[in-house]
Amino acid sequence: ENTVTIEVTAPDGETKKTYTLTVTKSGSKNNNLSSLEVVGYSIVPNFHKAITFYTVEVANNIHSVVIQATAEDSNATIEENGFQPIETGENYFDIVVTSEEGTKKTYTILVTKEANDNNYLSSLYTDVGVLDPSFDKETLSYEVTVPYTTNEITIGGSKEDSKAVVTGFNTYTLQEGENNFSVVV
Repeated sequence: ENTVTIEVTAPDGETKKTYTLTVTKSGSKNNNLSSLEVVGYSIVPNFHKAITFYTVEVANNIHSVVIQATAEDSNATIEENGFQPIETGENYFDIVVTSEEGTKKTYTILVTKEANDNNYLSSLYTDVGVLDPSFDKETLSYEVTVPYTTNEITIGGSKEDSKAVVTGFNTYTLQEGENNFSVVV
């Protein structure tokens, strides 16, 4: 706020009138970024202040990214700048730029973390009999011998990666002779 005072003196030299003019300068409406990056990665497309959606892909062993955004106007504020944890799949980050005057503009970065390729079991067991050979995550074929009187077998276990999908853990009816069952991770 700026105040300007104007004083007018009449020709008699004594009569005065004072005018006051108050000038209020509104805040900047500039809510643009001058730069945006995911440190160490290339965003697609290349940054331009008029483009508000970007993508970047990272490897599965990456657990966080650093987003660096700079406003064109030093009086603007930025939300979602800095360290950001990520999970496998799509991670959306909204970088909100608020101008000095209060208008908002949102830039979005989609960080895609590739899926883990871990398809190992951490254990494999049956409710009857003994695995031969003993369980080893690198061994893919096992044999189990059960008594003739056994009619069912339950195959179970656990996976190394909690997000992996396993089929084949189940209870199976046995036929006399060789029975083959598959567990797929």
